[in-house]
Amino acid sequence: MRVRPGAGRRIAVGALAVAALAVGVWCLMMPNSKTAPPIVAEVAPAERFVASWSASLANAKRLTRESQTIAVAALPPARKASEVEVCGVGVVDLASPEGAAQIKRASDDAEVVVGRLIQAMQTSADIGMRAIGLYLGSVRAGMEAARDNTAQEGDCGASQACGQQLESSMRDYRNGAQPLIDTLARVASTTLDPMAYGIAVQACRSRERGQRRAGACQLVSAEQWARLDPDNAVAWLHVAASAHSRDDGAVEVDALQRVASARGSRLYGDRAPDVALSLLPVGIAPLERADVEFSLLVASVGWALPEYQSVSRYCSVEAVRDANRRQSCDAIASSLVAHGSTLIDLAIGKVVGTRAGWPDERIDAVKAEFDAARAIQARIFPTGDEMLACDSIAKVRTYLGRVAQGGELGAVRLAIQESGETIADLAREYRVAAERSMREAQLRNAAEQAASASASAASSGS
Repeated sequence: MRVRPGAGRRIAVGALAVAALAVGVWCLMMPNSKTAPPIVAEVAPAERFVASWSASLANAKRLTRESQTIAVAALPPARKASEVEVCGVGVVDLASPEGAAQIKRASDDAEVVVGRLIQAMQTSADIGMRAIGLYLGSVRAGMEAARDNTAQEGDCGASQACGQQLESSMRDYRNGAQPLIDTLARVASTTLDPMAYGIAVQACRSRERGQRRAGACQLVSAEQWARLDPDNAVAWLHVAASAHSRDDGAVEVDALQRVASARGSRLYGDRAPDVALSLLPVGIAPLERADVEFSLLVASVGWALPEYQSVSRYCSVEAVRDANRRQSCDAIASSLVAHGSTLIDLAIGKVVGTRAGWPDERIDAVKAEFDAARAIQARIFPTGDEMLACDSIAKVRTYLGRVAQGGELGAVRLAIQESGETIADLAREYRVAAERSMREAQLRNAAEQAASASASAASSGS
């Protein structure tokens, strides 16, 4: 499949829409979403990276207002806002026809490379690699189907029309992805490989999103995944969600207790970018490599995270008043914090631990680790003109490899160790940056409101 010119921005929007579902789950877990801390509302560094990279690669003929602002603030006065440092190329002026054409050629070449990588994986004799190839192919097919039906860039807010268009876009995405997801489900149904089977279950869950299971997805189940992968908390979270959907409270509770005792948490889909990148031909140009990484990163951002609503219900403020339930929820929180694979796991563990009565020192320690992880990710995932530099490309590649080995949490924990800095110092770095970002957002909103009021007054006067 060849993505049309300009599709990169649309792809990023679609991926971010999917990723926002994970943030929504997180918000549901917060005791009071109206007063949630800034980290809930702020876009994750990886997601900012995808959006920023997409803007430069796919729409290079014009810089967005946001990237212009970033560039002006970050670049030395001698360099124009439209100029960026590109690994293996040098300084490129994105506003010039030559620079735009250069970036577009690299993007087009990378799309061809990605397509070949995915096709090779889909025909691999290795069942796990084939499953990853089918999953990545379904993401690309879904994005292609939704490319002409995407909501406006940014938060829809209270806009009903924008929300409806976004939902329509997601429906197009699911319909476009369905054929390859069905193939993936059929392949997985014949194997005992936990990774291949788990990828199929999660891909089917992503497509369904509360809808009735249909097609080949009826051949796979969360329950069978858990039987194949009994020490994986992610599998049991899916079992709990499945049990709740059919009002089977006993199975839901049993699944959550298995989450508590699990000693591992494996999404498997987070291995996809690293596996694909391992097949890249030797000698590929840095810019093309960067664009391939971008395409694969978009796919990984769209990966379906487990549903945590069962945990929230089971460990509600009212439920944990019972001593036995509180003990069980303590174990669930401990498992998520100690063995989780994502920062969402860490955040949910903190919320549940708070409800279960963890002491303030333990809660503060988890919060500090979370904030430190966000500071580390902000260093790994560049913004603005930095994103195509050689150092940035190398950082992202290393990070993707580590995520494949130990999950998001494992990757950031290793990076924290290597930094030589304390968790407290890194957490402080993130909090200062978050506060600054919030103040800047408030100032922008105030300025926009003032400008709008002024325009309205002028219109009324005339």
